[in-house]
Amino acid sequence: LEPGAVKRVRAGFVLDAVARAEQLEVAKEELEEEVRRQLAAAGKDADRVRKYYSKASAVAALRGRMLRDKAVERVVELATRRDVEVDESEVAARSGTR
Repeated sequence: LEPGAVKRVRAGFVLDAVARAEQLEVAKEELEEEVRRQLAAAGKDADRVRKYYSKASAVAALRGRMLRDKAVERVVELATRRDVEVDESEVAARSGTR
């Protein structure tokens, strides 16, 4: 495989693991809304898009992409979260030192 392909596969595995660890899900309503959005954007090709999403495999692929998008959002959220103030005595108590 190409190095870029390997990186994409690895990134997908990492995002899948993040989604599981964070218990992320794609609700049926979110999925339906995304299909509606794509149908609206498709214009004259809406019938082709509708036919595509009539297949379970297409819906599963969309759900997977949406789940990975949520995982990316969660990683960004965690990476950009500001530190919170912590009481030193609380840290000492948790580490067993005072």
